[in-house]
Amino acid sequence: MDHQAVQSLLSAYVDKELREEERVQVEKHLAGCSECRKEQQVLRRISSGVVSAAEYTLPSDFTARVVRSSRQEKERMVSSKAVEQLSRRLVLGCSVAVIAFVTIGSLLQPAPPIVMETYLAGEPGDSLAARTLMTEGQLSKDELLLSVVIR
Repeated sequence: MDHQAVQSLLSAYVDKELREEERVQVEKHLAGCSECRKEQQVLRRISSGVVSAAEYTLPSDFTARVVRSSRQEKERMVSSKAVEQLSRRLVLGCSVAVIAFVTIGSLLQPAPPIVMETYLAGEPGDSLAARTLMTEGQLSKDELLLSVVIR
Protein backbone atom coordinates (compact mmCIF):
# COMPACT_ATOMS: atom_id res chain seq x y z
CA MET A 1 0.00 0.00 0.00
CA ASP A 2 1.41 3.42 -0.93
CA HIS A 3 2.05 6.33 1.41
CA GLN A 4 -0.98 8.45 0.42
CA ALA A 5 -3.38 5.54 0.74
CA VAL A 6 -2.10 4.85 4.27
CA GLN A 7 -2.44 8.50 5.26
CA SER A 8 -6.06 8.51 4.09
CA LEU A 9 -6.72 5.42 6.28
CA LEU A 10 -4.89 6.59 9.44
CA SER A 11 -7.94 8.21 11.05
CA ALA A 12 -10.01 5.07 10.53
CA TYR A 13 -7.06 2.99 11.85
CA VAL A 14 -6.88 5.05 15.07
CA ASP A 15 -10.65 4.73 15.51
CA LYS A 16 -10.41 0.93 14.87
CA GLU A 17 -12.77 1.10 11.91
CA LEU A 18 -10.63 -0.79 9.33
CA ARG A 19 -11.16 -4.30 8.06
CA GLU A 20 -8.50 -6.81 9.12
CA GLU A 21 -6.59 -6.80 5.80
CA GLU A 22 -6.43 -2.97 5.71
CA ARG A 23 -5.33 -2.83 9.35
CA VAL A 24 -2.45 -5.26 8.63
CA GLN A 25 -1.29 -3.24 5.61
CA VAL A 26 -1.39 0.03 7.60
CA GLU A 27 0.60 -1.54 10.45
CA LYS A 28 3.25 -2.79 7.99
CA HIS A 29 3.56 0.70 6.54
CA LEU A 30 3.72 2.31 10.01
CA ALA A 31 6.63 0.01 10.94
CA GLY A 32 8.78 1.60 8.23
CA CYS A 33 7.43 5.19 7.98
CA SER A 34 8.23 7.68 10.74
CA GLU A 35 6.10 10.42 9.15
CA CYS A 36 2.97 8.27 9.30
CA ARG A 37 3.78 7.21 12.88
CA LYS A 38 3.90 10.90 13.90
CA GLU A 39 0.59 11.49 12.14
CA GLN A 40 -0.87 8.47 13.96
CA GLN A 41 0.26 9.88 17.33
CA VAL A 42 -1.35 13.24 16.55
CA LEU A 43 -4.59 11.52 15.57
CA ARG A 44 -4.55 9.43 18.78
CA ARG A 45 -4.17 12.60 20.90
CA ILE A 46 -7.04 14.24 19.04
CA SER A 47 -9.21 11.16 19.44
CA SER A 48 -8.52 10.91 23.17
CA GLY A 49 -9.30 14.63 23.54
CA VAL A 50 -12.64 14.17 21.82
CA VAL A 51 -13.45 11.18 24.02
CA SER A 52 -12.59 13.07 27.21
CA ALA A 53 -14.62 16.09 26.06
CA ALA A 54 -17.63 13.85 25.53
CA GLU A 55 -17.39 12.77 29.19
CA TYR A 56 -17.72 16.39 30.40
CA THR A 57 -21.01 17.12 32.14
CA LEU A 58 -22.57 20.55 32.10
CA PRO A 59 -23.59 22.29 35.34
CA SER A 60 -27.20 21.72 36.34
CA ASP A 61 -28.11 25.39 35.86
CA PHE A 62 -26.47 25.65 32.43
CA THR A 63 -29.77 25.72 30.50
CA ALA A 64 -31.27 28.35 32.80
CA ARG A 65 -28.16 30.55 32.45
CA VAL A 66 -28.27 30.29 28.65
CA VAL A 67 -31.97 31.19 28.56
CA ARG A 68 -31.45 34.11 30.98
CA SER A 69 -28.51 35.39 28.96
CA SER A 70 -30.53 35.11 25.76
CA ARG A 71 -33.41 37.12 27.27
CA GLN A 72 -31.04 39.81 28.54
CA GLU A 73 -29.47 40.11 25.10
CA LYS A 74 -32.92 40.37 23.52
CA GLU A 75 -33.93 43.12 25.98
CA ARG A 76 -30.69 44.98 25.26
CA MET A 77 -31.36 44.78 21.53
CA VAL A 78 -34.97 45.98 21.95
CA SER A 79 -33.86 48.97 24.04
CA SER A 80 -31.11 49.88 21.57
CA LYS A 81 -33.65 49.63 18.75
CA ALA A 82 -35.96 52.02 20.61
CA VAL A 83 -33.10 54.51 21.06
CA GLU A 84 -32.26 54.20 17.36
CA GLN A 85 -35.90 54.84 16.38
CA LEU A 86 -36.05 57.85 18.68
CA SER A 87 -32.84 59.22 17.18
CA ARG A 88 -34.16 58.81 13.65
CA ARG A 89 -37.42 60.55 14.56
CA LEU A 90 -35.49 63.39 16.18
CA VAL A 91 -33.33 63.86 13.08
CA LEU A 92 -36.40 63.75 10.85
CA GLY A 93 -38.22 66.27 13.05
CA CYS A 94 -35.26 68.64 13.04
CA SER A 95 -34.99 68.33 9.26
CA VAL A 96 -38.68 69.15 8.81
CA ALA A 97 -38.35 72.13 11.18
CA VAL A 98 -35.38 73.53 9.26
CA ILE A 99 -37.19 73.13 5.93
CA ALA A 100 -40.30 74.81 7.39
CA PHE A 101 -38.28 77.76 8.77
CA VAL A 102 -36.48 78.25 5.47
CA THR A 103 -39.76 78.08 3.54
CA ILE A 104 -41.58 80.48 5.87
CA GLY A 105 -38.61 82.82 5.90
CA SER A 106 -38.50 82.94 2.12
CA LEU A 107 -42.26 83.58 1.95
CA LEU A 108 -42.14 86.38 4.52
CA GLN A 109 -39.12 88.10 3.00
CA PRO A 110 -40.21 91.15 0.99
CA ALA A 111 -39.81 90.86 -2.72
CA PRO A 112 -36.91 92.84 -4.11
CA PRO A 113 -37.94 96.05 -5.87
CA ILE A 114 -38.26 95.93 -9.60
CA VAL A 115 -35.41 97.94 -11.01
CA MET A 116 -36.15 99.41 -14.35
CA GLU A 117 -33.13 99.78 -16.47
CA THR A 118 -34.09 102.99 -18.16
CA TYR A 119 -31.22 103.02 -20.61
CA LEU A 120 -32.34 99.68 -22.06
CA ALA A 121 -36.08 100.27 -21.87
CA GLY A 122 -36.00 103.16 -24.32
CA GLU A 123 -38.03 105.53 -22.12
CA PRO A 124 -36.91 109.07 -21.63
CA GLY A 125 -34.87 109.66 -18.51
CA ASP A 126 -37.41 112.06 -17.01
CA SER A 127 -40.46 109.77 -17.22
CA LEU A 128 -42.58 109.07 -14.19
CA ALA A 129 -41.55 105.36 -14.18
CA ALA A 130 -37.87 106.28 -14.26
CA ARG A 131 -38.22 108.73 -11.40
CA THR A 132 -40.25 106.23 -9.36
CA LEU A 133 -38.13 103.14 -9.88
CA MET A 134 -34.66 104.54 -10.37
CA THR A 135 -32.73 104.51 -7.13
CA GLU A 136 -29.92 106.77 -6.21
CA GLY A 137 -26.59 105.76 -7.65
CA GLN A 138 -27.92 104.44 -10.96
CA LEU A 139 -26.91 106.05 -14.19
CA SER A 140 -29.44 107.87 -16.29
CA LYS A 141 -29.68 107.28 -20.00
CA ASP A 142 -27.81 110.46 -20.71
CA GLU A 143 -25.05 109.61 -18.25
CA LEU A 144 -24.65 106.17 -19.76
CA LEU A 145 -24.38 107.53 -23.29
CA LEU A 146 -21.88 110.12 -22.14
CA SER A 147 -19.68 107.47 -20.51
CA VAL A 148 -19.76 105.32 -23.67
CA VAL A 149 -18.83 108.25 -25.91
CA ILE A 150 -15.98 109.35 -23.66
CA ARG A 151 -14.35 105.95 -23.68
